[in-house]
Amino acid sequence: MSYLDHTMRSLFHYMVALLAMCFVALPISAQMAELRSEIDKIIKYDTELTIEDNPGFIISIIDQDSTYHLSYGNSYSDSPSPPTPQDIYEVGSITKSFTALLTLALEERGYLSLKDPVNNHLHRNHQNPRLEHITVHDLLAHTSGLPKHPDLFGRKMLDAQNPYSTYNKEDLLSFYKGFIIENESTFEYSHTNYALLEVIIENATGSKFHDLVQKYISRPMGMNHTYTSWGKESKASITPGYDKASRLTDPWEYKSFAASEGIKSTSTDLCRYVNFHVNTETSGSLVSAITKSQEIQIPNSLNNAISSAYGWQVYTRDKDGYPIYTFTGRTSGHNAFIAYIKETKTAVIILSNSVLGTEDLGLQVLRMVNYNWKRKV
Repeated sequence: MSYLDHTMRSLFHYMVALLAMCFVALPISAQMAELRSEIDKIIKYDTELTIEDNPGFIISIIDQDSTYHLSYGNSYSDSPSPPTPQDIYEVGSITKSFTALLTLALEERGYLSLKDPVNNHLHRNHQNPRLEHITVHDLLAHTSGLPKHPDLFGRKMLDAQNPYSTYNKEDLLSFYKGFIIENESTFEYSHTNYALLEVIIENATGSKFHDLVQKYISRPMGMNHTYTSWGKESKASITPGYDKASRLTDPWEYKSFAASEGIKSTSTDLCRYVNFHVNTETSGSLVSAITKSQEIQIPNSLNNAISSAYGWQVYTRDKDGYPIYTFTGRTSGHNAFIAYIKETKTAVIILSNSVLGTEDLGLQVLRMVNYNWKRKV
């Protein structure tokens, strides 16, 4: 890269940072101003994030008893306005942490056991005798050996921007019944696992996944704007999302896989959700399930620094560092990121109306909150 190219690139990122500073949605206290200044520095010097590529996002920060929301860009390109904590976004695979927590809560209430074979919770017409060894735990921990998506999943897909709108539960169960696992099961991240969990918990309880999430998670946590289903007739107005080419996308619809990627939520609701995870001593009836969800199941599942819990990835920076619980999710037009440190009661949540990721920014902000802004950990 020439000196001129480098200079122009630096100038471009500087202008982006200045532009981002113009889109403040909330009243700024002195502490908020200091926090935003630090985040603007991260965006300017340590990321390649641009408003052009990522038209709008909101960063929510939990620091013990304080919560901050900082808006960048626009929620709506045709009617520019900064994102707000009440805007609804698709959270994609972060849904898996909800489903894992729900499954653990149902086990505690006697509806199922993690040791149960999957076949035990399926109608005999859908059981697979070759998979009798696969348990509910294997689905939760991604050790079932089932693929990320079912075989021939793409043949049922009519719209790549809305992949689950035509793949129903009967298709899923037909795949399961005929599947053969040839090798010993090891860790393999799979959307299929959590799609099957949806069927299992519905069969075990006789209730719909949507109703179970509302009963055991959303209502106890006061999450009044969190949804597990959406259709064009829905009254919930989801923030418009944009694909890599900046084209407007429709929200995803689900005939299956809602328990894998189907949750829609707001920054405000997700802050409540994360607060229950960092303050387990006050989590009420969910304290046991949350605590169990945080236990590492597969050490070093992705690499030497990242292990897996139920619905979370656990990042250990070094032998003396506190574990970071994190997960990301994306759909055709939205991107979501959560990371929290239980010991310091800090967290960062980023919701974006672009498919492009913000997880690098999120981890840097979490690190800044813990190390540079107020205190050292």
